[in-house]
Amino acid sequence: MIDAHRRRMDKLNREDQFFKDNVADLGAAPFLPLTTAIRAKMALILTQDAKLTSTDDDKDQKYELKGDTRDALLDQLRTICLAAKAIGNTAVPGITTMFQMPEPRTDQNIIAKATAMFNETLPLLANFTNVGLDSSFRTLLTDARDAFQARTGQADSATESHGDAVGSIADLFRQTMELSRQRSALVRIKYANNPGKLAAWLIASHLDKAPAKKAPTPPPPTP
Repeated sequence: MIDAHRRRMDKLNREDQFFKDNVADLGAAPFLPLTTAIRAKMALILTQDAKLTSTDDDKDQKYELKGDTRDALLDQLRTICLAAKAIGNTAVPGITTMFQMPEPRTDQNIIAKATAMFNETLPLLANFTNVGLDSSFRTLLTDARDAFQARTGQADSATESHGDAVGSIADLFRQTMELSRQRSALVRIKYANNPGKLAAWLIASHLDKAPAKKAPTPPPPTP
Protein backbone atom coordinates (compact mmCIF):
# COMPACT_ATOMS: atom_id res chain seq x y z
CA MET A 1 0.00 0.00 0.00
CA ILE A 2 1.45 3.37 -0.98
CA ASP A 3 1.85 6.11 1.63
CA ALA A 4 -1.15 8.13 0.38
CA HIS A 5 -3.39 5.08 0.71
CA ARG A 6 -1.89 4.18 4.10
CA ARG A 7 -2.76 7.65 5.43
CA ARG A 8 -6.33 7.21 4.23
CA MET A 9 -6.61 3.79 5.83
CA ASP A 10 -5.32 5.24 9.13
CA LYS A 11 -8.03 7.90 8.95
CA LEU A 12 -10.72 5.30 8.22
CA ASN A 13 -9.55 3.16 11.13
CA ARG A 14 -9.67 6.13 13.51
CA GLU A 15 -13.16 6.98 12.33
CA ASP A 16 -14.25 3.37 12.75
CA GLN A 17 -12.98 3.34 16.33
CA PHE A 18 -14.91 6.56 17.01
CA PHE A 19 -18.10 4.88 15.79
CA LYS A 20 -17.45 1.84 17.99
CA ASP A 21 -16.88 4.12 20.99
CA ASN A 22 -20.10 6.02 20.26
CA VAL A 23 -22.30 3.21 19.02
CA ALA A 24 -25.16 4.32 21.29
CA ASP A 25 -25.41 7.56 19.30
CA LEU A 26 -24.22 6.38 15.91
CA GLY A 27 -25.27 2.72 15.69
CA ALA A 28 -28.49 3.23 13.77
CA ALA A 29 -29.78 5.09 10.70
CA PRO A 30 -28.67 7.27 9.04
CA PHE A 31 -25.16 6.28 10.15
CA LEU A 32 -25.37 2.48 10.12
CA PRO A 33 -25.79 1.95 6.32
CA LEU A 34 -22.79 4.16 5.62
CA THR A 35 -20.66 2.54 8.32
CA THR A 36 -21.53 -0.92 7.04
CA ALA A 37 -20.61 0.06 3.48
CA ILE A 38 -17.35 1.69 4.57
CA ARG A 39 -16.30 -1.35 6.62
CA ALA A 40 -17.03 -3.64 3.67
CA LYS A 41 -14.89 -1.52 1.36
CA MET A 42 -12.09 -1.36 3.92
CA ALA A 43 -12.07 -5.16 4.00
CA LEU A 44 -11.94 -5.23 0.19
CA ILE A 45 -9.02 -2.81 0.20
CA LEU A 46 -7.06 -5.06 2.55
CA THR A 47 -7.85 -8.07 0.36
CA GLN A 48 -6.71 -6.23 -2.76
CA ASP A 49 -3.58 -5.03 -0.96
CA ALA A 50 -2.70 -8.65 -0.15
CA LYS A 51 -3.17 -9.50 -3.83
CA LEU A 52 -1.03 -6.53 -4.77
CA THR A 53 1.80 -7.83 -2.59
CA SER A 54 1.43 -11.19 -4.32
CA THR A 55 1.45 -9.68 -7.82
CA ASP A 56 4.44 -7.53 -6.84
CA ASP A 57 6.39 -10.62 -5.82
CA ASP A 58 5.29 -12.42 -8.98
CA LYS A 59 6.30 -9.46 -11.13
CA ASP A 60 9.75 -9.28 -9.55
CA GLN A 61 10.29 -13.01 -10.04
CA LYS A 62 9.19 -12.94 -13.68
CA TYR A 63 11.41 -9.94 -14.43
CA GLU A 64 14.35 -11.76 -12.87
CA LEU A 65 13.68 -14.79 -15.08
CA LYS A 66 13.31 -12.52 -18.09
CA GLY A 67 16.68 -10.95 -17.30
CA ASP A 68 18.32 -14.36 -17.11
CA THR A 69 16.98 -15.42 -20.52
CA ARG A 70 17.92 -12.04 -22.00
CA ASP A 71 21.50 -12.51 -20.86
CA ALA A 72 21.55 -16.04 -22.29
CA LEU A 73 20.29 -14.82 -25.67
CA LEU A 74 22.81 -11.97 -25.78
CA ASP A 75 25.57 -14.50 -25.07
CA GLN A 76 24.48 -16.54 -28.10
CA LEU A 77 24.47 -13.42 -30.28
CA ARG A 78 27.93 -12.41 -29.04
CA THR A 79 29.28 -15.86 -29.85
CA ILE A 80 28.07 -15.59 -33.43
CA CYS A 81 29.46 -12.06 -33.80
CA LEU A 82 32.81 -13.23 -32.44
CA ALA A 83 32.84 -16.14 -34.87
CA ALA A 84 32.06 -13.75 -37.74
CA LYS A 85 35.18 -11.75 -36.82
CA ALA A 86 37.17 -14.98 -36.76
CA ILE A 87 35.93 -15.85 -40.26
CA GLY A 88 36.90 -12.37 -41.43
CA ASN A 89 35.94 -10.15 -44.32
CA THR A 90 38.65 -11.64 -46.51
CA ALA A 91 36.92 -15.03 -46.51
CA VAL A 92 33.36 -13.64 -46.55
CA PRO A 93 33.20 -9.98 -47.62
CA GLY A 94 31.04 -7.89 -45.26
CA ILE A 95 30.53 -10.65 -42.69
CA THR A 96 31.57 -8.53 -39.71
CA THR A 97 29.07 -5.85 -40.76
CA MET A 98 26.34 -8.44 -41.23
CA PHE A 99 26.81 -9.96 -37.78
CA GLN A 100 26.75 -7.18 -35.20
CA MET A 101 25.02 -6.83 -31.86
CA PRO A 102 21.61 -5.10 -31.95
CA GLU A 103 21.47 -1.43 -31.09
CA PRO A 104 19.50 -0.18 -29.26
CA ARG A 105 19.04 -3.39 -27.31
CA THR A 106 15.30 -3.29 -26.86
CA ASP A 107 13.47 -6.56 -26.35
CA GLN A 108 12.07 -6.53 -29.89
CA ASN A 109 15.42 -5.61 -31.46
CA ILE A 110 17.14 -8.48 -29.67
CA ILE A 111 14.49 -10.96 -30.77
CA ALA A 112 14.53 -9.66 -34.35
CA LYS A 113 18.33 -9.81 -34.50
CA ALA A 114 18.29 -13.42 -33.28
CA THR A 115 15.85 -14.36 -36.02
CA ALA A 116 17.91 -12.55 -38.64
CA MET A 117 21.13 -14.24 -37.51
CA PHE A 118 19.45 -17.63 -37.58
CA ASN A 119 18.49 -17.08 -41.23
CA GLU A 120 21.78 -15.44 -42.29
CA THR A 121 24.02 -18.13 -40.80
CA LEU A 122 22.42 -20.97 -42.77
CA PRO A 123 24.32 -20.43 -46.04
CA LEU A 124 27.50 -19.81 -44.02
CA LEU A 125 27.17 -22.82 -41.73
CA ALA A 126 30.46 -24.39 -42.85
CA ASN A 127 32.34 -21.13 -42.27
CA PHE A 128 31.05 -20.89 -38.69
CA THR A 129 31.77 -24.51 -37.82
CA ASN A 130 35.24 -24.23 -39.38
CA VAL A 131 36.18 -21.56 -36.82
CA GLY A 132 35.06 -23.69 -33.91
CA LEU A 133 31.31 -23.26 -33.41
CA ASP A 134 29.39 -26.45 -32.71
CA SER A 135 26.99 -27.40 -35.49
CA SER A 136 24.10 -26.93 -33.03
CA PHE A 137 24.78 -23.19 -32.55
CA ARG A 138 21.75 -22.19 -34.62
CA THR A 139 19.48 -24.40 -32.53
CA LEU A 140 20.97 -22.94 -29.36
CA LEU A 141 20.24 -19.48 -30.76
CA THR A 142 16.56 -20.15 -31.49
CA ASP A 143 16.09 -21.93 -28.16
CA ALA A 144 17.50 -18.89 -26.35
CA ARG A 145 15.35 -16.55 -28.46
CA ASP A 146 12.16 -18.51 -27.78
CA ALA A 147 12.89 -18.70 -24.05
CA PHE A 148 13.46 -14.94 -23.89
CA GLN A 149 10.32 -14.24 -25.89
CA ALA A 150 8.25 -16.43 -23.56
CA ARG A 151 9.67 -14.81 -20.42
CA THR A 152 9.09 -11.35 -21.89
CA GLY A 153 5.41 -12.17 -22.39
CA GLN A 154 5.12 -13.48 -18.84
CA ALA A 155 6.81 -10.39 -17.39
CA ASP A 156 4.51 -8.09 -19.37
CA SER A 157 1.48 -10.03 -18.16
CA ALA A 158 2.64 -9.79 -14.53
CA THR A 159 3.11 -6.03 -14.93
CA GLU A 160 -0.42 -5.71 -16.29
CA SER A 161 -1.86 -7.72 -13.39
CA HIS A 162 0.08 -5.56 -10.93
CA GLY A 163 -1.28 -2.41 -12.57
CA ASP A 164 -4.85 -3.75 -12.39
CA ALA A 165 -4.45 -4.42 -8.66
CA VAL A 166 -3.11 -0.89 -8.06
CA GLY A 167 -6.01 0.61 -10.03
CA SER A 168 -8.55 -1.46 -8.11
CA ILE A 169 -7.24 -0.24 -4.75
CA ALA A 170 -7.24 3.39 -5.91
CA ASP A 171 -10.84 3.07 -7.08
CA LEU A 172 -11.92 1.48 -3.80
CA PHE A 173 -10.32 4.30 -1.85
CA ARG A 174 -12.13 6.90 -3.99
CA GLN A 175 -15.46 5.22 -3.25
CA THR A 176 -14.70 4.79 0.44
CA MET A 177 -13.57 8.37 0.96
CA GLU A 178 -16.76 9.64 -0.70
CA LEU A 179 -18.83 7.62 1.78
CA SER A 180 -16.60 8.87 4.60
CA ARG A 181 -17.22 12.49 3.64
CA GLN A 182 -20.98 11.91 3.57
CA ARG A 183 -20.88 10.22 6.99
CA SER A 184 -18.70 12.99 8.39
CA ALA A 185 -21.29 15.59 7.44
CA LEU A 186 -23.91 13.62 9.38
CA VAL A 187 -21.65 13.37 12.44
CA ARG A 188 -20.94 17.09 12.42
CA ILE A 189 -24.65 17.82 12.32
CA LYS A 190 -25.30 15.26 15.07
CA TYR A 191 -22.71 16.79 17.39
CA ALA A 192 -23.09 20.43 16.40
CA ASN A 193 -24.09 21.27 19.99
CA ASN A 194 -21.63 18.90 21.64
CA PRO A 195 -18.17 20.54 21.40
CA GLY A 196 -16.36 17.65 23.06
CA LYS A 197 -17.72 14.98 20.73
CA LEU A 198 -17.31 17.24 17.72
CA ALA A 199 -13.68 17.94 18.56
CA ALA A 200 -13.02 14.22 19.03
CA TRP A 201 -14.57 13.51 15.65
CA LEU A 202 -12.52 16.19 13.90
CA ILE A 203 -9.37 14.64 15.33
CA ALA A 204 -10.42 11.13 14.32
CA SER A 205 -11.41 12.17 10.79
CA HIS A 206 -8.35 14.30 10.12
CA LEU A 207 -6.39 13.18 7.06
CA ASP A 208 -2.67 13.57 7.57
CA LYS A 209 -0.89 15.49 4.84
CA ALA A 210 1.95 14.01 2.87
CA PRO A 211 5.35 14.88 4.34
CA ALA A 212 6.84 17.97 2.73
CA LYS A 213 9.69 17.20 0.39
CA LYS A 214 12.99 18.67 1.50
CA ALA A 215 14.58 21.09 -0.90
CA PRO A 216 17.86 19.80 -2.28
CA THR A 217 20.92 21.12 -0.50
CA PRO A 218 22.59 23.68 -2.73
CA PRO A 219 26.18 22.96 -3.69
CA PRO A 220 28.87 24.89 -1.83
CA PRO A 221 29.96 28.10 -3.54
CA THR A 222 32.86 27.78 -5.91
CA PRO A 223 36.02 29.26 -4.33
